[in-house]
Amino acid sequence: MRTKQQAAFTTEKLPPQRALIWAIITALRSLGGEAPIRATDHLASQLLGPSERVLQQLHGRGPKTELSYRFGWARYRLRRAGLIAVKIRGSCVLTELGSSISEEDAMNQLRLSKKVTK
Repeated sequence: MRTKQQAAFTTEKLPPQRALIWAIITALRSLGGEAPIRATDHLASQLLGPSERVLQQLHGRGPKTELSYRFGWARYRLRRAGLIAVKIRGSCVLTELGSSISEEDAMNQLRLSKKVTK
């Protein structure tokens, strides 16, 4: 059974997927194009500026936060679109395309990669 506090967390708005994706690209650019996932997620969440409630909201029963879980899916979509790559476990690197792409072009690239894989 859910407590009132847990119910309040679920009503808090999370940033949309597009914002998460662009925050990861921006964070990686700020970190020199390559960084550990934790550092990337930390900077991306600072760029988005979510409320403390959003930062603490657990995904399901935890231990991951909902924001961390959604960053994971955003990174997956970015990898599929060829905008980032995983060099070593726990670390992301911008590809040549990812380091120079605009936000609008990145969203178009994601849409195209989604159509190709269906």
